[in-house]
Amino acid sequence: MTALSAIVFGAPLLASGGIDGATVDAWMAIPFAGILLSIAITPLVAEHFWHHNFGKIALGWAILGAGILFASFSATATIYEILHIVLLDYVPFIILLLGLFTIAGGIRIKGTLRGSPKLNTAMLLIGTILASCMGTTGAAMLLIRPLIRANAWRKRKVHLVVFFIFLVANIGGSLTPLGDPPLFLGFLRGVEFTWTLQLVEEMAIMVVVLLPLFFIIDTMMLKKEEQQTPPAEEGDTAEKFGFEGLANVPLLLCLIGAILLGSFLGNTSFKDQDKFDEFKPALAAWQEKSDQHLAALSAFSEGEYKKSYDAYEKALDPELNAKLHQHPAAHAHDDHADEHDGEEHAEEHDADEQGDHDDEHGAAAHKDDGHDEHDGHDHAAHADPFETTKERAIAAGFKPEDAEYVAGGPEKRMAAVHAAMESKPSEEEAAALQALILLDFQRSLAQTNSVRAAQSHDATKGITMAIGHNHVTVPYANLVRDLIILLLVFISLKVTADESRKKNGFTWFPIVEVAKLFAGIFVCIIPALKMLQAGVDGAMAGVVNAVTAPDGSPINAAYFWLTGTLSAFLDNAPTYLVFFNTAGGDAQYLMTTGHDTLVAISCGAVFMGAMTYIGNAPNFMVKAIAEENEIKMPSFFGYMVWSVALLVPCFILITYLIF
Repeated sequence: MTALSAIVFGAPLLASGGIDGATVDAWMAIPFAGILLSIAITPLVAEHFWHHNFGKIALGWAILGAGILFASFSATATIYEILHIVLLDYVPFIILLLGLFTIAGGIRIKGTLRGSPKLNTAMLLIGTILASCMGTTGAAMLLIRPLIRANAWRKRKVHLVVFFIFLVANIGGSLTPLGDPPLFLGFLRGVEFTWTLQLVEEMAIMVVVLLPLFFIIDTMMLKKEEQQTPPAEEGDTAEKFGFEGLANVPLLLCLIGAILLGSFLGNTSFKDQDKFDEFKPALAAWQEKSDQHLAALSAFSEGEYKKSYDAYEKALDPELNAKLHQHPAAHAHDDHADEHDGEEHAEEHDADEQGDHDDEHGAAAHKDDGHDEHDGHDHAAHADPFETTKERAIAAGFKPEDAEYVAGGPEKRMAAVHAAMESKPSEEEAAALQALILLDFQRSLAQTNSVRAAQSHDATKGITMAIGHNHVTVPYANLVRDLIILLLVFISLKVTADESRKKNGFTWFPIVEVAKLFAGIFVCIIPALKMLQAGVDGAMAGVVNAVTAPDGSPINAAYFWLTGTLSAFLDNAPTYLVFFNTAGGDAQYLMTTGHDTLVAISCGAVFMGAMTYIGNAPNFMVKAIAEENEIKMPSFFGYMVWSVALLVPCFILITYLIF
């Protein structure tokens, strides 16, 4: 969708608690589906009503979404999640869009441009190239109005905007971290700035297919026009080619600089290096444990049971495991859990003295149903992250009478591997045990990424707001960056003549529409993101499992399609992060040994943002500007007819050639 800007601009996901994604049910995402359907259907059946009430409709879905969270989880956890997504994601996201919309909208390309297949194709090519330099939103806001003006005389113009969204607002941002938010996120996670240039092959395939296809379609559409050449403009109506508002060009460069400055400050002046270093031993231990679980899985899949057993033994080494929780976040969790335990004991003592009524009340207060004031996060502090239930073992393929022998901690799986050394298991038994060994590997990887996230969180300096035992931190780097962007917006409005903006067709409606609709989307999307972030233990476990082969190796085609499909409907930045972490979360590994996997994740997140209007922020803004210029754009699903028909064959081609 858009970039959740705390990620885009360099702020880590600053989470100290909140809702446990493993406890989120799929039905809780109904408001998210509802707001998407409202965007898709309401303009078709009640266009006038939608135009005047879309903000109220978005607000209604947001209230319903928040209400479901309040009813299902504790107040503090819900408030935390809403504040987190609003302060760290939505507000910076809107500030960025406001900056790009205002500054790029102040640059006017003058001249009597005459739309033709050659000119239109050239403009799309220029925009595609610019998108990697100034970002997809910046390039889109710079060129969409000139493209519309050049073709104002034509009646059939929808295809112009559709291909513009495909190429300029999405695919063109493939080559640098500045181009599209997921790639900037990878840069922040350690992917080298120039690594994304390696996506040139995949981007070239898309461009080489789509640009000629556009030229053919544009030529065909032109032949259907009653007048196939633009009317001549003479005298005062003719305008020489040139530019107005060039003072906005350095402002645009300053905006890009503000983004990079925020990232730099977040990693230097506003980073507590001592706290960062405190996590290194634990992070190294978790990485080693994850590597050993992968070694155990790989060996078992090849029938080397002794080698698998030895790897399990190394993963359970007491000296290694002693280091796993030697970091500040683990100590904080233990302190909170101890405090909660003390509160429970005190309440139990009071209940003994106060009689049956208080006994019932105390029992209700302590039930593990997600409503406890300290639910999820504190209980997880003492839970074994590798605990496998008997039910899960049965689901993996074990017979009920055999499931208890592998259920429990990883020691049970190690014992089962040892038994396989003594007596070779059947094909069915081996497959069932391998599925549970894979689960151990996935969970150790998740724990590694959790410690890495806690390291980033605790080392970030910022303004912290406590919400019970949870807290949201707004990084100082974010504040500096956002204030600079707002200052640049103010300067742009002062240095750009109102008449120039008027001639450029500049109005505030597109950014207002995006701000209102995405405010609702961001709140409603919380359950979907939490389920995805829960990985193998969440309601979307099937999605995460689909990208990993039984032997633990990545399925790159699945990474491409699943990252892309979810990016089209969810937010492409956190979707990228989820699959980046699923693939190991180690940038050095992914740039080398895991190169093809990182290519698949990157291309999926960037390319398939073009599949829907909400796949990337500029998509919706381009649509709004087109409609403002009386171009009747397709509905949500109508646009998807275009994207499925034109883009999916390209994605299939890339899958065949690359993955």
